[in-house]
Amino acid sequence: MADESNENGEGQFKPKPPELKPDSAMRNAGLAITIPTLMAASVLVGCLIGYYLDRWLHSRGILFLVFLVLGIVAGVREVRAILRKLNDGK
Repeated sequence: MADESNENGEGQFKPKPPELKPDSAMRNAGLAITIPTLMAASVLVGCLIGYYLDRWLHSRGILFLVFLVLGIVAGVREVRAILRKLNDGK
């Protein structure tokens, strides 16, 4: 039997994926997971970098605090960017 479709795939049944509305439950669930994970990860990375730099340079916790603050600032900045993109899409 010869295949009736050409190289472009015409003639084959390809179901369309369901279109998600911008305010769909899946999108909201994804944001509900992404935002706190992003905040926690950025703070954790900042703390780890500061901790190991303090151990390496013997700086008595100063770098830990500096990188903790940098991690918090980075997390807030990324969350604001996500929320800005979300608001621009509406």
